[in-house]
This record gives sequence, structure tokens and C-alpha cells, in this order.
Amino acid sequence: MKRILLFLVSIIALTSFAHAQVHREAPEWVTNPIYLDGNKSKVITKLNIFGVDQDEVKEKLRQAIKEEYSDCRIIDQYWKNSPDNNWTYGSFLVQVCKSNNCTNWERVEINTTKYPFSARCFVPGMAQIYKGSKVKGGLIIGGEVLGVAGIVTCFSMKASNERLIQEDPRHATIYADRADMWQNIGWGCVAFTAAIYIYNVIDGAIAPGKKHIQIGSRSYDCAFAPIVTTRGDLGLAMRVNF
Repeated sequence: MKRILLFLVSIIALTSFAHAQVHREAPEWVTNPIYLDGNKSKVITKLNIFGVDQDEVKEKLRQAIKEEYSDCRIIDQYWKNSPDNNWTYGSFLVQVCKSNNCTNWERVEINTTKYPFSARCFVPGMAQIYKGSKVKGGLIIGGEVLGVAGIVTCFSMKASNERLIQEDPRHATIYADRADMWQNIGWGCVAFTAAIYIYNVIDGAIAPGKKHIQIGSRSYDCAFAPIVTTRGDLGLAMRVNF
């Protein structure tokens, strides 16, 4: 029984890992369309423009933009196909120019969706909530609470039936069967809880978070690296990107 449960946990963990790597949810700007107003330009969402292929969709986007603005550029894009695969739908995050001509576009910063690994990954649901996936985090927390409650309940019932075997030997077979049943259900709860926890750690470590978008901002990056001079001296080099 334990080998079967271990195999089940491994399969669920591997499936969760593959799912987390290949699954791409719609960006935040698709589910919650944005409108950012900068000094010289705006960043807006254009949803569900359809065509037979991506080239036609982008051409329709340009025509729609030209009706209101003189110039535009695509900042981010999200694609999906119709159920019959006859149509392609494109949603775009577009920067549009307020004036007749934008020679120097304002910087649009889409903060990275890759979050560094942290101890939050080991606390059920915390990494997901931190990255903005509150529903996923809540489901993980709820699953863990349900699993732990099931483990406690099942093994308590198992112990209770084992005690009844000693107290009422006439019905020992019935109590023994019940004890075995509760034990099997309890191990199932263990496998469920372990699978949810493994998924939580993997998803918390590699799943992307929600993007945060700013217009007219600057991105700064500072990093340190050890160096060794030709004379054998040790030191630190600082790199700053503006």
C-alpha cells in the first residue's frame, strides 16, 4: 500500500511540475485591462482582435489604433485560438503616442514575472499569494488544511477501532476491518497532502507571478561579483545598470 501511495505522489508531483512549466495563464493586463497615462504617451489594452493568422490580427490592430492615435508600438501580446482553430485571437498591450509623432518613446517597464526563490515556497500558499495568485494560494492552503484534518480524523478513528477490539472481542473482526479501512483512507489523505505540498513548493519556485507595469520609469540593477587581480588580490566588483 505504501509503495502505491509513494508512486501516486511521484506521478502527481511530476505532472504538477510539467504543468507548471508549460501552462501559461493570461497576463494580468488581459484579465484586468489597464489604461496608463504618461507625459507623451499612453499604455492601453486592446482585447480579442481576431483574424485567420497573427499577421492579419496585427494589421487589424494597427488600423484600429490609427483611427485614434498617430503612432503605436506593441509592448506585450497574448494569443489564443478559437475552439475550432479557424480563428486566432490576439490581445495587446500597446503604447500609443499622444502627439503627431513620437521620436523618443517614454520607457515602459514591465517588471519581471520571475521571482527569486525564497522560504515562502515552503509555506503552503504563501509564494502564490506573494506573486499575486491569491485564488491558487487559497486553494493550496485549503487543500493542506483539508488533508491534515483528514489525516488526524482517519488515524484517530483507526486508533479508536483498535481500542474497541480489546474492549469488545466478540466484534473484533468488524473493528479490525474498520481500523484497516480508516488506515487506508488515512494514507490516502497523507498522499493527497504530500502531493499538494510538493506542488506548492514546485509551483512557488518556478511559476511566474503577475506583471507590474509602469510608464516613464527607469529600471536600475545593481550586482556584486568577486574579482581576483593579476597580483592575486581579492575584491568585489559592483555593476550598476541604468
